[in-house]
Amino acid sequence: EQGAAVLPVAAKFEEDIAEMDAEDAELFMAELGLTQRGLDRLIQTSYDLLGYISFLTGGEDEVRAWTITRGTKAPQAAGKIHTDFERGFIRAEVIAFEDMKECGTMANAKAKGLVRSEGKEYVVSLGILGKVFTFADAKVADDFIKSFKNIDVEQLFKAKK
Repeated sequence: EQGAAVLPVAAKFEEDIAEMDAEDAELFMAELGLTQRGLDRLIQTSYDLLGYISFLTGGEDEVRAWTITRGTKAPQAAGKIHTDFERGFIRAEVIAFEDMKECGTMANAKAKGLVRSEGKEYVVSLGILGKVFTFADAKVADDFIKSFKNIDVEQLFKAKK
């Protein structure tokens, strides 16, 4: 009701986990029945309270998580990447992150019918991977599509963590 939350965090516990290597930290947390570190919970809770979500894009050189307000439509989400993308937006091919993770490649996801084409009224959802935006301006479209030539799915999974 008040747009507030209480989030208990044990500083000493978080410090101990931070000093462990990733595998030991994961095992230690699993033994205690924990799935997230305190900092991760703090970030997620902050996003929830502020009404933010993230969507992902990926290319040869990088994977990016873009922060948008919950309820943002596809053209405005594309505009977070570049203003030209909002102005020239026609449609986006999208897939849920978990579906992409399960399929491993965009080709497999398309073969299974998991990639959707969404238009200007599409409201972007949490964990959506936007692969190809189509634009009225052919040059902008070509440049953008080239940036998604080879999505590295393993890199996407690392970026999501």
